[in-house]
Amino acid sequence: MTSLCPPTTQFDTADRIDPIETWRERMSAYDISVPAEARASFRSAYRGWSLGTVAITSGVMTAQVFRRDTAMIRRDHLDQFGLFTQGVGSRVSRTAGQERLIRPGDLQFFDMAQEEVTIATAGTSGSMMLPRELVEAAIPNAAQFHGTVMRDGAARILAQYILSIGENLVDVPVGALPAIARASVDLALGCLRTVLRDDDRLPAEAYHRATRRQIDRYIDQRLGDPGLGAEQIQAELGLSRSAVYRLFESSHGVARYIKMRRLTRIRAILLENRDPRTLASLAADFGFQSSAHFSREFHRQYGCSPSEMRAGRSLQGVSTCSDGSLGALYRSIQV
Repeated sequence: MTSLCPPTTQFDTADRIDPIETWRERMSAYDISVPAEARASFRSAYRGWSLGTVAITSGVMTAQVFRRDTAMIRRDHLDQFGLFTQGVGSRVSRTAGQERLIRPGDLQFFDMAQEEVTIATAGTSGSMMLPRELVEAAIPNAAQFHGTVMRDGAARILAQYILSIGENLVDVPVGALPAIARASVDLALGCLRTVLRDDDRLPAEAYHRATRRQIDRYIDQRLGDPGLGAEQIQAELGLSRSAVYRLFESSHGVARYIKMRRLTRIRAILLENRDPRTLASLAADFGFQSSAHFSREFHRQYGCSPSEMRAGRSLQGVSTCSDGSLGALYRSIQV
């Protein structure tokens, strides 16, 4: 199992012969392109900290475009949630067909397991990465908020905290880092619970989101039931067939959503590689019809077999902590 990154990792293209290509390699979690007018003066630098359950980054860069697509998601297996804030400059983020402007002081919530294109001006920024399990324990339907930009009081407080901690962690004694990590997670989850709420939405939309959260919790508690599906949800929660399907339209249907939740849970188990169960047992325990069916679906989603992922061979070519890449920094955090 890959060891955790050291508390501090940093990188600066200023002293590199080919700064753009070197930055592409170190960024690793995104495909990078640079506008022609920014190439001559290109620079990107960051400092990152892995604090166990949370990773913090602080960076400065010239204009560039970040892309994360399905092929990259399947290749690097990063699935953390993140909070991004702009210090100086601005960004335009495109997720799920929506375009959002991120201005100084804004806070964006994003999901590394979903696609995104971001067009950034020159500026400074900070981010906080959190394990999926921690966020989904607090907000079961968190993935639905991918790309959301938050600007209320709680969001501004957290945005300023991320920028400040990214600038000042270098001077913090190592012994204080565990307490800072706990406080950072508590602050982030508290903000998300406040901001990603339904109170200010229209009554119908608030009802639909509350119902979807209830269904998500019901599904997660019964992933091992091979009969889990729309009919069972309808009967348990007293909903019509059409109501259930409307709620899962954005997830491409109930069956697909359930399958993805099962695959996501098993993938986390295999990456951690501490569970003694055989692949056949995992497939059965998570409701798959057979080991063969599970293996096919897993390979279709992640581009490797379950056994390859468990053995670590699926991560060949992916940066490790020692290279100082952002992908490795993100991968280092865990519950």
